[in-house]
Amino acid sequence: MAKNKSENFKFLSFFKFGSDGNIIPFYQILFGSYVLLVNRFRDFFYIGGIYALLISLFRLLCGQSVFCSFKNFSLTSVCVYDVWLYIAGKVLILYLISVFCVRYYQAIWQNKKNNLLSVLRPQMVDIRSFLAMLCFFALNSLPGLSWYILKERVPNPDWRIELTFFGFVSLGFVIPLICLRLYSLLADVWSNNKISSVYEIWNKSRGNSFRMIFSISIWLVIFALSTSGLLRNLSYYAREASYGMVIIGDILYSVLLLLNIGFFINYCGIQKNTFNKENLNGSPKQD
Repeated sequence: MAKNKSENFKFLSFFKFGSDGNIIPFYQILFGSYVLLVNRFRDFFYIGGIYALLISLFRLLCGQSVFCSFKNFSLTSVCVYDVWLYIAGKVLILYLISVFCVRYYQAIWQNKKNNLLSVLRPQMVDIRSFLAMLCFFALNSLPGLSWYILKERVPNPDWRIELTFFGFVSLGFVIPLICLRLYSLLADVWSNNKISSVYEIWNKSRGNSFRMIFSISIWLVIFALSTSGLLRNLSYYAREASYGMVIIGDILYSVLLLLNIGFFINYCGIQKNTFNKENLNGSPKQD
C-alpha cells in the first residue's frame, strides 16, 4: 500500500518543536513557496511580465538602468545622477512592487481572475501594501544601520555607557529575526482582509522560529545567487551594450526580481493560511 504524505515526511518530525496545532510542516515552509509558483507559473508570467515591463520602463525613464551600476558601461547617456530623481525613482519602483504583491497574492491565494484591467486598475489596498513594504524594508534595514553606527562610533571610556550603547544599538540585529514570526501580517494586507493583531500572530507562530530562520535563509541565498549571477553576466556586455541590450537586460533583471518576490509572497501566504486555519497544505483556498 502506498504511503500517505505525512508518512513520506515522517523523518522531518524531528524539527517540530511545538504542539499547539500551528506548526508549519518543515517541508512545506521550505519548499512550498517554490512549488506553488511553479504550479501557477502562468499567473506569475502574466502579472509579473506586466509589472516587469512597467518597472523597467520607469527605471529607464529615471536614468536608473541596472547597467548604470557597472563601471565599464559605455552608454552613460542613459544614466542620470541626480539625488532627488534617484529617490523618486526608487519610491516609484517600490510602489510598483507593492502593487505587484497585491495582484499576485489575489491571483494565487484568492483565485481572482487575471485580465489587463484588473491587473492595472488601482485599488485602495495598494496604498496599504506600499506602507507595509516601507515598514518591512525599514525594519530589515536596521542591521545595516546598527553596523554603521558601531563601526563609526567613538568608544566611550566609561564601560557602563559603552555597554548600554552597544546593547541598545545591537537591537537592530535582533529585530529582523523577531519580525520573521510576523510575516503573515503582510499577507493580511495583500488579501485586503482584517489584519490580525501582532499579539495574536506572535502566539500562533510559537514553535516555528527555527524553521522560519532556516527557510528564509535559503530564500535569501537563492535571491543573492540568482541576482549576482545575472548581474555578472550583464556586466560582460556593459562596455559594448546597445540601447536594445540595455532594455532587454533591465527587463530580465525586473523579471528575476519579481520571481524572487513571488517566492516570498508565497512564503507569507503559507504562514497566514496555517495560522488562520484556512488551508494547511500550502495551496490556495478554492472559492
